[in-house]
Amino acid sequence: MELLTEAGYDAGSDVEGLLETLREKCGGQRFPHEIGVFLGYPPGDVRAFMTRGGRAARCSGCWRSYSDEKNLRRRTEAYRQAKLRAAELLVGGESWEGVVAGLRKKAA
Repeated sequence: MELLTEAGYDAGSDVEGLLETLREKCGGQRFPHEIGVFLGYPPGDVRAFMTRGGRAARCSGCWRSYSDEKNLRRRTEAYRQAKLRAAELLVGGESWEGVVAGLRKKAA
């Protein structure tokens, strides 16, 4: 929340308020890099990306990591596996709701 507050979000907002602020920022001239927080990226990596302009990362996957390469690699592989499973379910005729349920079942 500290990073989002520094980026102009109201610390007292609920999730809907935070998402509304993000939506408004997405329509502006500058891309809101703090979107990484909403996507589940480690806040330290989001902050480092914002302050370093995307340079000097230790490694790159679904995001640029500045500290925990092992976590990045593990999560990137998990996301890759989820994407493949979702594609299998969709090709098999599953609805979006079924895909979500299938991914939740796999994660449990």
